Amino acid sequence: MEFDKNRLMNNINTLIKERGMKIGSLETEIDISTGYLSRMSKEGNDTMPGIDLIWKLAQKLEVSVDSLVTGDFQRSNDNLFFIMRFLHTLETDTNLHAVEWERFASYQDLQNKYAFSDLPMIDYEIDIDKQSESRMFKSLYDDKMKLRMSTENYCGMGQGLGVILLFKLKTSRNEGSETVYEMYAIEDSSEEQVIPICSTLENDGSVKPFLLDLYNCIDRHERDMKVSEEARNLINRYMNLREQEELPFN
Repeated sequence: MEFDKNRLMNNINTLIKERGMKIGSLETEIDISTGYLSRMSKEGNDTMPGIDLIWKLAQKLEVSVDSLVTGDFQRSNDNLFFIMRFLHTLETDTNLHAVEWERFASYQDLQNKYAFSDLPMIDYEIDIDKQSESRMFKSLYDDKMKLRMSTENYCGMGQGLGVILLFKLKTSRNEGSETVYEMYAIEDSSEEQVIPICSTLENDGSVKPFLLDLYNCIDRHERDMKVSEEARNLINRYMNLREQEELPFN
């Protein structure tokens, strides 16, 4: 997608209004002259914002750079903003390692490891001619859509979060497959209720930039060094003691 300055400025202005911010205060906080954003929004103004300005705006408006540049916040509604903020928070916590994710190739992998019950979205399709079966995915957002499981799905866990499942799926259309992302939660209870959170099939794909941001963030962190909770606690105890020893005494 080519850079569209009008889309960017529309997104910025929409988010400023949504958050009840004053444009002058925002300009002061990110250290640009008063009226700069208004002038940039005017038709015929060819000034192109630099990446440093876009990054500062994304931080203040609590969205990612990608979604600020490529999203369409004018189509947003209260529910989309609600989900968008949740996904952005998940991305932030992923960067801080407050939410840990692991990749799984098939849901059977998770069932074997965590003894989860069967998911209502996952089904099997029998090919009589080839005498084989394939794992199909029945979206809870569009049960007529035929989707195939990929091997690039993620399971996330964090305090107060329960279990989050992020699926990367493929359509099986004759004209070529498309990628679909869907997120579900497994409620932490004896019944393990499955709660749909969001899908790129919803609302003409308006959630896609934000869901894709999170997925790419998780994908990058998959290569991070892993530290167990036990090791983290031990290291924190040691470091806290060292910091106390280094404090000046009166």
